[in-house]
Amino acid sequence: MPASKPRILLLPDIDWVLIPGGEFVYQQGERRTLPPFRIARYPVTNVQYQTFIDAGGYDDDRWWSGLERPEPAASRWPQANRPRTNVNAYEAVAFTRWLSAQFRYAVRLPHEEEWERAARGSDGREYPWGNSYESGRANIDERGDNRGFRLVSSAHIAASATVARDRRPRFAIREGGAKMAREHPVRTRFASGA
Repeated sequence: MPASKPRILLLPDIDWVLIPGGEFVYQQGERRTLPPFRIARYPVTNVQYQTFIDAGGYDDDRWWSGLERPEPAASRWPQANRPRTNVNAYEAVAFTRWLSAQFRYAVRLPHEEEWERAARGSDGREYPWGNSYESGRANIDERGDNRGFRLVSSAHIAASATVARDRRPRFAIREGGAKMAREHPVRTRFASGA
């Protein structure tokens, strides 16, 4: 019997964005302070999460200690670069534990204050450009016919966001609006095959 070839595992490429520390507006105007942190610029994609599955992530007890382990569910969107859906909080935690071991630095889900700071900037704005919606400024199709749309709120993508401490970002830092969704749903359109 010939020897099997070693399996090559390609790790997910995650674009970490530095969110500066300091005071920020939290929820309805309360001022809070956070240290600097890094958060993924984009939600975890199908192909990034599939790497965890293909690496045996659902079979390895190390990632599931103290967690309920479901069977992986198919994502709502099959395209590789779309956000991964149908992942519960336990799966998201197991994924971050696996990422931490692969990257050799701590990766975890953001807590509520980090999420809000990343999404709203330090001044608590509703949108990256300010507090009122401006047509043409968001990455959405504003035709109003709802073709190819999905209402996306922070609840839809929170489980797929990750935070890394003490990690240098590879690209430019953008403050605020990193994951604009918060309380107001945003219609997001994805190009076919994206």
